[in-house]
Amino acid sequence: MIHGGGWKEGDKRQPREIEFGTTLAENGYVAASINYALRSAGKFPINLQDCKNGVRYLRAHADELGIDPNRLAVMGGSAGGHLSLMVAYTGNDSALGPHKPYPGVSDKVSCVIDFYGITDIESRKKTDPDGKPTEPKGVDAEVQSIFGSTPADWKKASPIGHLRKDLPPTL
Repeated sequence: MIHGGGWKEGDKRQPREIEFGTTLAENGYVAASINYALRSAGKFPINLQDCKNGVRYLRAHADELGIDPNRLAVMGGSAGGHLSLMVAYTGNDSALGPHKPYPGVSDKVSCVIDFYGITDIESRKKTDPDGKPTEPKGVDAEVQSIFGSTPADWKKASPIGHLRKDLPPTL
């Protein structure tokens, strides 16, 4: 599970994550909640790489954790939903994946559950009532501080920019 918080705050121990994890465990699933680098720690893709390392950790330690490494899912809400989609849609993408500390360990997941996560960073454009941009570069400065300032940056950080036929099931 990946927490929300606008990519700038939040923690794996938030009540929503604890509630979801407890409910899943009560129904026979194994649940883990992870933290990721917040905005103050650096720009995208460091937050995504932390999430991918969460998947890699579970897969690398599957035997000792008693889990099936071939049946890993990821879920999150808001910023966590966005990052969940990105984990699922960029599985084993060497351009976005971390190479340490689990080289050679897959970060692919079997499915993804997104609770209201943003799918297109460019959709965060700020406009006036007539539809004219109110920010010089289109999206607000906060989003630019996380994902960069160009449409190419936003596409790279957007789940919609990674759509293809072989993606895992998405809810």
